Amino acid sequence: MTTSPSPSPSPSAVAAPIDGDALLARVVHALMARFDKYLFPGDDVELADVSAAYTLTALLGDGVAEHLAAVRGGGGGGSLPDEGAWVPLTGTDTVPAAAAGAAGEPWLAGTALLAGSGLGLPGFRLLTRLPATDGGDGGAAGLPVLAAAEVAALRVWAGVPAAGAEITDDANPLDARLWAAVSWDKGCYLGQETIARLRTYNGVRLALYGLNVAAPAGGGVAPGDAVRLADAADGDKPAGVVTSVVGLAKGGAWALAYLRVKGGAATPGVAVVVGEERAAAVVRDIVHASPPPLPPSKL
Repeated sequence: MTTSPSPSPSPSAVAAPIDGDALLARVVHALMARFDKYLFPGDDVELADVSAAYTLTALLGDGVAEHLAAVRGGGGGGSLPDEGAWVPLTGTDTVPAAAAGAAGEPWLAGTALLAGSGLGLPGFRLLTRLPATDGGDGGAAGLPVLAAAEVAALRVWAGVPAAGAEITDDANPLDARLWAAVSWDKGCYLGQETIARLRTYNGVRLALYGLNVAAPAGGGVAPGDAVRLADAADGDKPAGVVTSVVGLAKGGAWALAYLRVKGGAATPGVAVVVGEERAAAVVRDIVHASPPPLPPSKL
């Protein structure tokens, strides 16, 4: 796959369909099995995979807020949500009213708006029940649509972790630099003690970074390739491993890699080599990362 998107997709607004199958297929079975394992026999809980019933679209660009405010019209009041807040889009000719679902949640039917594009750039996401009640697309009507290759390249450029690539049983949210996605004051949950210890004792060993791989050798880089410091001697322990790659039309590639925190590779601007062909690359930061909070002892 080759593409050459700009990191800033549009001065106005564009739509980026997010492939739910690609995001969920590798994890939904494992999640269902894990949830089922920890449910008590007497719990009034029923598990169901409803991911195929929804479509998720990211809206990106400087004009997105104005577009959504116009779509929402008088019923929406003109306000837009804070990061992480679901806000049902109220009915217009192009956006169906978000009716309550089985448990009363407004996002189970119609269309709901989630702050944050999910692709490392300012914007919003639209979650729409299929089929939309008006046959529409929940508020993306009239916007240019990015191709799948452009969306994939944007994800890698921004450093958004993907299931089966960066999100695996071998990594945790702190490795993926998703510190803001973890609650530090919520009650007990599975894995809480492990995550808390990593924070308290500065125990994170890996961190997700981007790589700018030089042309023409960049075309041979693939997930699983080892990353080494450019001046590393033969036999030195790898500094990390590539998790995602997208080739660029003019040669080279953008890649994501988990790099060891200690050893010097996990630093923007550091020269590294990738794979057996020792493709030259430079480490870069990712815009999707959130900074770690202070450990409890320093609050």
